[in-house]
Amino acid sequence: MGLEDSKLLQKYLNFGERKAGSTSMGIFVGLFAAFGGILFGYDTGTISGIMAMKYVTERFPQDIPN
Repeated sequence: MGLEDSKLLQKYLNFGERKAGSTSMGIFVGLFAAFGGILFGYDTGTISGIMAMKYVTERFPQDIPN
């Protein structure tokens, strides 16, 4: 089952048109990249919060002098 079979995508994107300058693929790639950025930002924020916890800093000390 490919993207062309999805009823939701067929409603908003015209897969039949394969002309130069078609915005369908651009919209799809942009949404995919935005979703990846959201996940990366969430992951970075979660890891930063865990690294600042007292439990983690006591058990995994950093070798960098203050």
